[in-house]
Amino acid sequence: MTLRLIRGFRTISDDAAHALSGITPIDLDKKGKYLASEEHTQLEIREWIRGVWQTRWKESQRGRWTYKLIPELTEWADCEHKTVDYHMTQFLTDHGCFRGYLFRFRHVNTAQCLYCTDAVETAKHILLHCSRFVEERAQLVALAGSPLSPRGRVAAMMAENPKPKIAWDGAHVIIVTMMKRVRKDELANRSQSEL
Repeated sequence: MTLRLIRGFRTISDDAAHALSGITPIDLDKKGKYLASEEHTQLEIREWIRGVWQTRWKESQRGRWTYKLIPELTEWADCEHKTVDYHMTQFLTDHGCFRGYLFRFRHVNTAQCLYCTDAVETAKHILLHCSRFVEERAQLVALAGSPLSPRGRVAAMMAENPKPKIAWDGAHVIIVTMMKRVRKDELANRSQSEL
């Protein structure tokens, strides 16, 4: 269910899918229901669930790129102006049209970026280093008002500034544009390889 909500690939870890969707893992939900029958307040139960879930997220070996972007589950879950779609999920999980990801499943012959031959194409590479996205990076820096970093980008998008929805939507449009270009370039490369 979480994968459907975030429109993600089934290779995304449960930990990352639960984090992005904001849906509590089912075992914690069940434990919360049990605690409710033992006369704990809803607030106590909610705080306990969030605490255990946060600890799991911090200690998990899976979804580490997503964790770098979203280390605090409560902050993410409470951000009312965020939207997660197919392209944003690819960016937030490093799963999808990135050559580093495609290479893991033998869909491409190399993980290297089509534009930066000395680098593996990942979400981090696209966000911080790829030569084809210099202009988009400048736009993201202007929106954030600070240098780019994985955590800083998402934090700036979630910030409760005077116009939080504008910050999120602006960055979202730029990231989706980048993701579509990565996909388009990959498809063009495949077509050219088949000739």
